[in-house]
Amino acid sequence: MASAIAVADAEGLDAVSMRRVAAELGVGTMSLYRYVPGEYELLDLMLDRVSDPGDAAQRLKGRDWRGVLETYAHGSWRSSRLRAS
Repeated sequence: MASAIAVADAEGLDAVSMRRVAAELGVGTMSLYRYVPGEYELLDLMLDRVSDPGDAAQRLKGRDWRGVLETYAHGSWRSSRLRAS
């Protein structure tokens, strides 16, 4: 998923395809289909990865309630800005 996310970050979500991710990984496109059935599933897996609450838990460790709310609000704002562009 890291390769697909890197492509999306660098060139936008439209640049992400099974062929492109396979090229980034240095494997054949068809071999990627053994692990991911299709592009929609790839996008779902990418979304799961970037919205992993485990990552957020580490960032929020040791913060008070206000800091936690600010972090979540900022993340929600960034997500909505990404969808709008």
